[in-house]
Amino acid sequence: MIIGGYKFNEYSELDDSEIINHKSSILGWSIFFIFFSFISAILGLIYYFGLNNIETKEENLSYLDELERLKKLYDEKAITKTEYDKKKKEILGEK
Repeated sequence: MIIGGYKFNEYSELDDSEIINHKSSILGWSIFFIFFSFISAILGLIYYFGLNNIETKEENLSYLDELERLKKLYDEKAITKTEYDKKKKEILGEK
């Protein structure tokens, strides 16, 4: 990108007849910039939506982990059936 910007800056200093001689190079750099910008935008969107999926998976895992931990406490008789049901409703009510 820097090289292309430098080249376009060089072209801005040329007179009209010299610009006509370099028109294929100018077209090439223009196509490169369009393509590079397009690819960058697509990669940015892929990254953005990928992050959203990761956050959702982490939320689901923590939700399931909490239910598993609660069930383990109940199975070990560390909490009563009433406490288990109440906490389970709270967890399920959040989702």
